[in-house]
Amino acid sequence: MLRYPGWEDEYRDVVDMLFREVNPERVVWISLGCFRYSPSFKDAMRRRFPGQSLTSEEMFPGTDGKMRYMKHVRRDIYSKMKMCIESHTDRPFIYLCMEGRDLWRQVFGRRYSDSDELELDFSRHIRDVFFSETV
Repeated sequence: MLRYPGWEDEYRDVVDMLFREVNPERVVWISLGCFRYSPSFKDAMRRRFPGQSLTSEEMFPGTDGKMRYMKHVRRDIYSKMKMCIESHTDRPFIYLCMEGRDLWRQVFGRRYSDSDELELDFSRHIRDVFFSETV
């Protein structure tokens, strides 16, 4: 996701539109991720699109070397999108793409020590939400 003036309303409109077109009871998971880019991207953007503001946000290098929004900005974006999705349904497993355990805890109130633990929770969610109804 990108942060820009009006992003909240526009992303809310996208979620509303998606759930008008797709039955929310059939959505298994939703991945949320924020814009990040490699350092060379900024120079390329400035050469090809002078005056653009996409790479003028305050960003910092993550552990993968890519530039990303500050943690409090990402937390705000994820929290708002989570609430927006949950206003339609609580069935999908919502997860964060390329984020550390501290943001998981801040946004969802849970923390995973590794990807295996995340996959186990995801599997439990699918079993409990989607397969417990058919038994």
